[in-house]
Amino acid sequence: MNGVWKQLCPHFVHSFENFSVDDIVLKANKETVSYAQNLGLDEVKEEDIEQLPQSHRQELSNEDLLDIEAENKREREDAKVAAAAADKSDTHSQCYQ
Repeated sequence: MNGVWKQLCPHFVHSFENFSVDDIVLKANKETVSYAQNLGLDEVKEEDIEQLPQSHRQELSNEDLLDIEAENKREREDAKVAAAAADKSDTHSQCYQ
């Protein structure tokens, strides 16, 4: 079928004879590392980029989910404490102006 279309509209027919998903992934990983380094993240390596999708394939256990929720809760509480301290500091500095 491509043979017919190649003669009629060659610009719409693509040949994927040397198409390799691995080549595309490697190129994307290299570009990602390059972008990260341009942003000043010099510690990012290609191995890190390859490991990231693999880590997301693993199903989290209930314990992992509870740990993540506890960490999120601590972060929210820390943010509230920091916001309250900033408000108190602002109020204190306004009183002495």
